[in-house]
Amino acid sequence: MKPDAPEIRDNDFLHAAPGVLQHATKSKTPTEESTAGLAAVLMSALIQVSRVGATARREAEWGGGPSDSDNDVPSSATLRELIDGLDAVVWESDPNGRIRFINRRATEFFGYPEDRWLSSPGFWLEIAHPDDRIEAERSFTQCARDGSRKEFEYRIAGADGGFLWVRQSLRPDRDHSGRVSVIRGVLWKIGRRKKLERRLYAARRDIATQLDDLAYLHDLSRRLWSTVELEPLLEETLIATLAILGAEMGDARLLDTEREELEIVASVGLPESYLDRYRRVSARHPTSGALVFEDVPAGPTGSPEREAARAGGYRSQYSALLMSRSGALLGTIAAYFHEPHQPSHRQARLVEAFVRQAADFVEYARLTRELREANQAKDNALATLAHELRNPLSVILSAAQTLGSDVLGDYPALLEVRDLIVHQAQTMSRLTSDLVDNSCLGRGRMELNLEFVDLESILVRAAESVQPLVQERDHKLMIVPPAEPLRVEVDSIRLEQILVNLLRNACRYSEPGGTITVSGEREGDECIVRVRDTGAGITAEMLPRIFDPFVRGGCNGRSSTDGLGLGLALVKGMVERHGGTVSAASDGSGLGSEFVVRLPIGGQRIDTSPLARERSSDATPPHPLDILVVDDQPELAQSLTRLLTSWGHRPAIAHDGPSAVVAVTHRRPDLVLLDVALPGMDGYEVARRLREQHGSSLTIAALSGYGRGGPREWEQAALFDHYLTKPVSLEDLQMLLETHGGGVRC
Repeated sequence: MKPDAPEIRDNDFLHAAPGVLQHATKSKTPTEESTAGLAAVLMSALIQVSRVGATARREAEWGGGPSDSDNDVPSSATLRELIDGLDAVVWESDPNGRIRFINRRATEFFGYPEDRWLSSPGFWLEIAHPDDRIEAERSFTQCARDGSRKEFEYRIAGADGGFLWVRQSLRPDRDHSGRVSVIRGVLWKIGRRKKLERRLYAARRDIATQLDDLAYLHDLSRRLWSTVELEPLLEETLIATLAILGAEMGDARLLDTEREELEIVASVGLPESYLDRYRRVSARHPTSGALVFEDVPAGPTGSPEREAARAGGYRSQYSALLMSRSGALLGTIAAYFHEPHQPSHRQARLVEAFVRQAADFVEYARLTRELREANQAKDNALATLAHELRNPLSVILSAAQTLGSDVLGDYPALLEVRDLIVHQAQTMSRLTSDLVDNSCLGRGRMELNLEFVDLESILVRAAESVQPLVQERDHKLMIVPPAEPLRVEVDSIRLEQILVNLLRNACRYSEPGGTITVSGEREGDECIVRVRDTGAGITAEMLPRIFDPFVRGGCNGRSSTDGLGLGLALVKGMVERHGGTVSAASDGSGLGSEFVVRLPIGGQRIDTSPLARERSSDATPPHPLDILVVDDQPELAQSLTRLLTSWGHRPAIAHDGPSAVVAVTHRRPDLVLLDVALPGMDGYEVARRLREQHGSSLTIAALSGYGRGGPREWEQAALFDHYLTKPVSLEDLQMLLETHGGGVRC
């Protein structure tokens, strides 16, 4: 309820106007306040003049003449003209609502003649809007009953049938006994203000709606950030779009740019028959907007849309386009309805904004997939290249190793050439091994054969492996073993490879005469291995990237041309496969560096593996073995058999899988060296058949360009007793021959 206006007495009307203006309600405009105040003043003045005129008439009748002061009082006609000139309706009624006076503005505002207002009691209530009539009557009745001032707004019907918004102010007047005798009112039009209020309300409601929509879009965007995979991303986008539109069916399609087709990658509620028939459709290339079919069956007979709607069981379709920032079509999001349907303006606007955001995520996910696929293709190409290089390297290395002094005789120059060939072939073999290992790590295919080994023995073996490089560069290599024996559960071959890579790196970046230290110790449940050098150090800019693949050099700003830049990346990958960490530190240029490997020790159980027993026991003198070499490359098979023959063994050759199966049945060899990449019946199938025929009594060693961690490592573990990575090194082959039939399953 509006606050009451201050009371204006008839005898102080000349001072009342400022008070009315000052205490006007907040909902009034300045014009309304002025009109109400002036109307009150004029009404009070008119009453005062009427009283003065009545007194003058009585005095004239009693014989008295008018005083001089009476000439200063305005006439009733003058005040009536002023009231009629107001831009408001001014009226006066008795407490029952019978209007006794109303100015001419009532006729101008509403079109009813003056006598209608004066002759019909409660006429103003009759023309009030039905929805406002009860409240208007209640306010008037309360004013007449208790003398309270009232202000209210309502609608009045004009003579032309239209409704006008008005504001009415009621002011009661009391007689000498204190009862309300007269009610005076001022009524002015507020249609313009009501229009502004409606616009303001609509604007506020629109702003609130947009804020709600923005919050909803923000929440949807957060959900899209949860994945960068295309299919889950499009499925999430589809579900959100259906929720906005209130649809129960829909599909999300992705553009196949090569075939120029849109393929369904996610769907909701559509029958399988529809998905099978319309999984791929020809792509259209509109620039923007959405495709809306309010009632598909009402379209042209035989149209593709009608056939699709019949197959999908829907009647209405709304399709939004996923467009890239450059304007390229990425895909579509479609919603389907069982009945004819037209989305609201708000729904269409919200879907358009959401799909525009989703398109950015889709484009990012697509680019991420393309980069990942390109990276995968690169890894596969490098792995394939390394695998293919190993076969000729195996031939070169095997052939060179058979050229001993008994063959070359007393020709130092030829022996030097032989050693040079062996050294370079081994270097190439190490590079190809790095490529294969990097590929296996990148695809998560590097398997570990965990066993408990003595840490000191690993440190010694790693130091022996790099001894030729240490001597070549005149370095001093120091080994600091743990203070007490420390056994750790690791893949001994991989841990040795980790340390060899770190030691090679230290040699590469240390000047001649430098010192390299490798040490091991225990800290709690961890095994700590440190490799320190007095070399070039690592720059602060390079430290964060030192373990990245294909990063070479960077120590003291100097780039190395030795290797592929995979050594430290492989160290990091293999350490993490063991559940450990590796870090690098350097005090700066020329101050050396330190690499720290931390590995979990594991449970302290006794290592009872056959290979461990063989390594811990004294080597037994070799004795001749029947060996079957299975390889489809004659050069490699011949060079390997020549090497085995020179060692006193009895090798035989099979160049394909079926021949190998037959040869094993007839010869029953002590050992089968089986190439896994045979044409036709590959090595895995050969091993599977041999296991079916001869069981575990037959010792089979895999010859693989991938080694452990290849694409079928689980089959290696199930079928082979050992594995040898091409090109086969003398040490690995000798160890295998010494431990044949008792090796660890790989």
